[in-house]
Amino acid sequence: MRESEFIRRVAEAESVIRYTFRLEIPEAEQRLKGNLVACSLDQAYRMTESLFSNYWKNRPFHINDPRKELFEVKRRELLSDAAVPELYCMVRKIIGEENTMTVYAAGEYAFFDAKAFDMGLEADDILSNFVTGMDDLFNRRIYTFENDQSLTINKKKLEVKGLGEKLGSRNQPLKKTVNNVDAKLATLLPAYQSFFFEEKNIADPKKKWKSNLKISDLDLMIILKRSSKKLDILRTIQEARQDHTTLSMLQIQKLQRLHKELTSFCEQRYDDKDQKKHLTTVELEHLTAADKLYIQMEIERITNCTMLADLLKNIREFPGARSDVMFADPASIILFSRCFELGNIYNRTEVLDRSFQGFQDSLMLKKDRMMETLESGVQRSLKDMNSDTIDASYFERWKKVYEEEMDCWSNWIFPIFTSCFCVVLSKNIKEEQSKSKKNDAKEVSIMYKELSDYINKNNLKMSAMTFDDELLSNARKNSIMRNMISDYLMDALQEKRRLPIPITLKEVNEIMPKRSVGKWLKEAII
Repeated sequence: MRESEFIRRVAEAESVIRYTFRLEIPEAEQRLKGNLVACSLDQAYRMTESLFSNYWKNRPFHINDPRKELFEVKRRELLSDAAVPELYCMVRKIIGEENTMTVYAAGEYAFFDAKAFDMGLEADDILSNFVTGMDDLFNRRIYTFENDQSLTINKKKLEVKGLGEKLGSRNQPLKKTVNNVDAKLATLLPAYQSFFFEEKNIADPKKKWKSNLKISDLDLMIILKRSSKKLDILRTIQEARQDHTTLSMLQIQKLQRLHKELTSFCEQRYDDKDQKKHLTTVELEHLTAADKLYIQMEIERITNCTMLADLLKNIREFPGARSDVMFADPASIILFSRCFELGNIYNRTEVLDRSFQGFQDSLMLKKDRMMETLESGVQRSLKDMNSDTIDASYFERWKKVYEEEMDCWSNWIFPIFTSCFCVVLSKNIKEEQSKSKKNDAKEVSIMYKELSDYINKNNLKMSAMTFDDELLSNARKNSIMRNMISDYLMDALQEKRRLPIPITLKEVNEIMPKRSVGKWLKEAII
């Protein structure tokens, strides 16, 4: 998305929020006025709370009183923690679309550390260990926004003897590797967005040029590049999907190892001790909290591996002797894979956990009470149906609740709240800059700095989960479980539909109920 398109969407989202949902931006709290992000989050929550309150009443995870009280405190944090990283990633991508560099230049700025060039051949072998994040380069003022507008790259070079010669010698190998990784990911992961800036090919309109790299994705590119050999497991998974075969335990474990490596921010370096070289493992030093969060969010966005690990954990812990069978049929796999559509990448596992906890809490209900969806509640009011005639199976009733939960959080709560936050933050930035000349690029650059500062100050970290070892151990002895893991895994790597933000009239038309479809959830909320 380009800057001009983003500004247009924000303006349209403001109209949608005001005239479609009838929401007004409340006055800012005096105590928060010094912090644009915290102030905007508070305003966004206060303006949307009434919109979501009808849905939150009497939900399954509210049956347990302590859990209900905890959620009333937690829900503000849940929404706020999801909105900041999501908007940060979006704004960072916009900056990347507007600012690109050649692979030759990336050879320096993607590894902005003299040690990456001073160590000779050994450094070439472990070059990715010196990966440098975009936000780190802003903090070191290598990247700056000139007068808070266009991005400027400081031409001050690293103090390395023969830097130009070394960059030249690395240019072709780096370009070849990066192109190979990009092509592999584009082929095997449908949700992957290239770290190259794609331009129209005048000679052949059906093709695109891929010449320059987005500065937003240099660190992500190097993290993916260092795992290039392990990426081959994605091709194996794709072939298994096409051939309708089940993945072996070895193949599942290969994906587990790939995910661990991609989400690990550690490096191996040689230290001289007693005139002997020792390989030591330390944390990557040129990635800020915002850089790490961006990398983790983008990897999760295209692989869904953390969400998959959490889903499988909840299935394993589900009450019942044969929970593997209950979740293994094709219809259930389609249904429970809906969790991959949740757009709050940062903390969506919390939403999934609450849904599964709700089922366990509902087992404590008295016999004259039952777990309902909004649809069944409307049916009961209209037809005065008895509680035992709506669904024969308690588990089947919960599956309807689960579907409703995933639909509401992914197509209603998170898109609307994040859009409100985006609009409020934009408005607050404009008010702060009211004395200066309006400039779209200026607004985006300020938004980036405010969001990255908030993430770094609060040290926001995304929890990365991998497949549970006990689950894999059980799957070796249980073919049904292994088949189930294989099916969910293949589905997780497919591209998922998520509502773009900030929402416009187009998205509102998608989420509004259609009379012919009869979506009780949305009609009841509206």
